[in-house]
Amino acid sequence: MKKTPIIFLLLVTISIFAQNSAKSTVVFTTSNLPIVLINTAGLAIPDEPKIDATMQIIFNGTGVINNVNDVPNVFNSKIGIELRGSSSINYPQKPFKFETRNALNVKQNVSLLGMPLESDWILLSNYNDKVFIRNTLSYKLFNEMGNYATKTKFCEVVLNGEYIGIYLLMENIKRGANRVNIAKLDPLENNGIDVTGGYIIKNDYWGDNDSWLSNFHPIDHSNLDVHLVYEYPKPKNISPQQKTYIQAFINNFETALYGNSFADLTIGYNKYIDVNSFIDYMVVNELSRNADGFKKSCYFHKDIDTPTAMSKLKAGPIWDFDWAWKNIDECSIFAATNGSGWAYKVNDCEKDVNSTGWFVRLMQDPNFQNKFRCRWNDLRNNVLLTSNLMAYIESSALELNESQKRHYQKWEHLALDSGTSEVEPIQTTFAGHIQQLKNWVNTRLTWLDANIPGDPSVCSTFSNNENDFLKNNISIYPNPVRNVLNIYANNQILVLIDIYDVSGKLIISKNNAKSIDLTNLENGIYFCKINGLNDFSESFKVLVQH
Repeated sequence: MKKTPIIFLLLVTISIFAQNSAKSTVVFTTSNLPIVLINTAGLAIPDEPKIDATMQIIFNGTGVINNVNDVPNVFNSKIGIELRGSSSINYPQKPFKFETRNALNVKQNVSLLGMPLESDWILLSNYNDKVFIRNTLSYKLFNEMGNYATKTKFCEVVLNGEYIGIYLLMENIKRGANRVNIAKLDPLENNGIDVTGGYIIKNDYWGDNDSWLSNFHPIDHSNLDVHLVYEYPKPKNISPQQKTYIQAFINNFETALYGNSFADLTIGYNKYIDVNSFIDYMVVNELSRNADGFKKSCYFHKDIDTPTAMSKLKAGPIWDFDWAWKNIDECSIFAATNGSGWAYKVNDCEKDVNSTGWFVRLMQDPNFQNKFRCRWNDLRNNVLLTSNLMAYIESSALELNESQKRHYQKWEHLALDSGTSEVEPIQTTFAGHIQQLKNWVNTRLTWLDANIPGDPSVCSTFSNNENDFLKNNISIYPNPVRNVLNIYANNQILVLIDIYDVSGKLIISKNNAKSIDLTNLENGIYFCKINGLNDFSESFKVLVQH
């Protein structure tokens, strides 16, 4: 379809009012970030339902300046848009949820800024994150550890001619081949294997019509009730039989988890959960000390069973880190300046949602502790190298250095407490906030290195005897990849790396490699097969995006 050029004033001029009501002006014309232009014909965007609007996205490529007068070359069509969020909906900078539509105003899957085809998207505001990267850093790490994490892209947004700051254009959590890759579950699939999946549930804010009450209390807080929320299928779509199935599955898991034989590898919790996914989930949420990751925005998913095996519950995707990666002044167990405190013990604090407490019980198993320690040690040698974390923070700060000036001129809260009080004094510059983040990460890493329980001497037995754990210790990053794809393999000698296109044709093969250059490949989906000793192999889907 031919794209029509956007008609705009040469300058987008935004009038804003400071606290003293003095009028100031921000002139926005160009950005190194993608520019998103939304027009609702002057209508206010409600919490729900979605209203009709148009959206245009301009992005001329990495390193190329984008101008509001450029032809919208990424998207130029209709959308439905509404507000989203819980606490964040109350911030001056509002977050949005939108669906992409065609010219007939019908929902349509599209690829935005290199992300896979879909119709449901989020524009996440950054009002409570003074460095803008608390979510992106978390998703990057979880992805590099070999898990699905939401894909994101920084952008600057103009709404009805008014500049409204830096946003994160991103995927939302949704079932689908390119997102949470579990089986589709239709309302009439209510028997046999059909009813066993897929499901997404969460520990989060709940209501009487979208959740159920667990039969168990957290082991360390027997006075607390726990509700679990239906995320997929949605409460309005899930059938009574499907509710019965997933409730019974979780009840069986919790019965095993809280039973006397909970650590037994055959009849204990291992029977019901993918332990490695729970460990990776815990690694990212504890590294960032994200208390929300254990009490709300806490997702789990289960795929459909096979004729010969029960599909286990997996932890994730991870979500919502704007209250993480900082020394929050919220609870005494988190307020120490030495980076101490366990986020999974959040039930010990005053809170808005009760945590399941599952991780509290899991950490009472020495075998789980050992796996946690071994996984941590492995990641600290690669994905979680201090130098890798610092490099990402610094490169992101450089990418955002110009746009953050406009953002803070708009919202005027750089040196103000804007949602999450911290123990340290509030920084007055963007560089100060970046340095404070780097200091906190270093402090947290030091504390975790010294305090994660478990016996590292047993790590070799996990890789030798547990193939699933071995697979979880092999990952590729970054993904999507622009140029060089890195391969991280724990205790595994790589014999051969093969890259196939979507037709199954072998296009690159490299021996004994820890990285492979994909610069010459066209943008698109490929498959990376990693071959090791003892007939070991593992395959990953790779998105090449130059």
